[in-house]
Amino acid sequence: MASNKWLRWLRKLFSIPIRRDVGRPQTLGPFSNARDFIIEQAHFTVAGSPVKQTETLEEKQVMEKLAAHGTPGAVLDAAEREYAPRCNVNTRQTLRREILGWARAVGAGTEGQRILWLFGSAAVGKSAVAQTVAEELKAQGLLGGVYFFSRPNNRSDPNTVIPTLVYQLALFLPEYRRLVTQRLIQDPLILQRSRSSQFEELIAGPALLLNSKQYLIFVLDGLDECADRDAQIKFVEMASRHVQMHGCGLKFGWIICSRPEPDIRVAFSREDCKPVCLYKELGVDDEEARTDTWRILEKGFADIRAQFPDQVKQDWPGDLNLRIIADRASGHLGFVSFLLRFVGDKHYANPSARFNACLVFLDQSAGQKNLNPLHALDLLYSQILSDVPAETLPTTQRILSIFSLYGGTRLTRTALTFASFLDIDQPTFYSSLRRLHSVLVIPSAAKANDKPIQIYHASFTDYLKSSSRSKAFALDEGTIHLDLACQSLKWLQYARTGDVQQSKGPLGYKFMY
Repeated sequence: MASNKWLRWLRKLFSIPIRRDVGRPQTLGPFSNARDFIIEQAHFTVAGSPVKQTETLEEKQVMEKLAAHGTPGAVLDAAEREYAPRCNVNTRQTLRREILGWARAVGAGTEGQRILWLFGSAAVGKSAVAQTVAEELKAQGLLGGVYFFSRPNNRSDPNTVIPTLVYQLALFLPEYRRLVTQRLIQDPLILQRSRSSQFEELIAGPALLLNSKQYLIFVLDGLDECADRDAQIKFVEMASRHVQMHGCGLKFGWIICSRPEPDIRVAFSREDCKPVCLYKELGVDDEEARTDTWRILEKGFADIRAQFPDQVKQDWPGDLNLRIIADRASGHLGFVSFLLRFVGDKHYANPSARFNACLVFLDQSAGQKNLNPLHALDLLYSQILSDVPAETLPTTQRILSIFSLYGGTRLTRTALTFASFLDIDQPTFYSSLRRLHSVLVIPSAAKANDKPIQIYHASFTDYLKSSSRSKAFALDEGTIHLDLACQSLKWLQYARTGDVQQSKGPLGYKFMY
């Protein structure tokens, strides 16, 4: 019996199918006809390759637990970030080279400044740089994990950051996955502890035990969009403290991208942070930014010409008009990308008219950009909302208002749930948003039950919340809260009366809240 078990084990190890041929000799490879031997400290290979280590049941359970506590939509290639901004091939080249050079130095253990803070004003392209650099780091085997914060798209919970990073790193490093599994088996309550404890137990502690000599980079983008300001500071402090305490033994570097908000700026200005931090500002009016603006405009309008060959000429819109836009943009790449999306909006399908509207509003912004660096962007936001038909605008504003204040809750988890809660039927819902495709990612009706509405950039919700910027389109928070309360009472009444037909809502799906 024992010899049969040994035989089956060997066959399984070498992936040799068990044969039951009666009267034929059984072939067992290098162990054929061998008996009475002992194997010690063996390293088996099959067809010249090491035997692949499989994930244990405990490791699988730990990975599932980490995924449940994390935010899957915040990772590099998440489905909900399908339209994430990226740098064009020829843009921000100097900055990207500098960041990648720094990352390789960290990876080799020769860079003492193992935290890089990339900062700049709103909509200048920080997320595009972070996305592109993260993709390049991944291609070079230097990426440990990422977290892309987004306040309007429900990626702002600080409690999900550590589990999300740990999950990604565990996928990449089997040795690290085993260490994390051991810790979570020994203490299953680690994920219920403070973020500092999680960082120490699941990142810093296991990192010191890794045999790997390679350093990896974590990327946190949009830290200023984290929902808790104290947590923003804490993430900076945790990274800097552990880099200082453990030196080269920690094996991790950090790229943190954010606006230079006062609290974050103070955290990076602390004396204990300065020695380990490299500071990079993403400027909007330097020579490279102006050159990149021109490149983006040339490529963007070439793409629009290819999309609408019957509407515009091959030399449209002309170098003079491009220079007007480039001058008004002042190297603001986020604004340029938005303008191209505005002009090339396929739902309008009238690039010439949209472009002429841009020229008019850009002319209005001349001389005022020093008062508000986003003035030109605000004018375009106002233009978009002005194009919404008057009979549709109240519903559009109602949707935008509640989404801006309550986006990311269960209420807005899918477009269908959102519409059902507001008692808006499908045709009305989609016609109300028809003019907003340049600022919102709106799922089709076929996907409304699975995907939420998303905002391209937080500057749009910032605009709506600021009465000085959005004026007539500003949010009325009192009205919004009242609307939400009334709708909640209505659905509560449906539930109490047991009216199944009504409780399914106008779109015909049961509302879950």
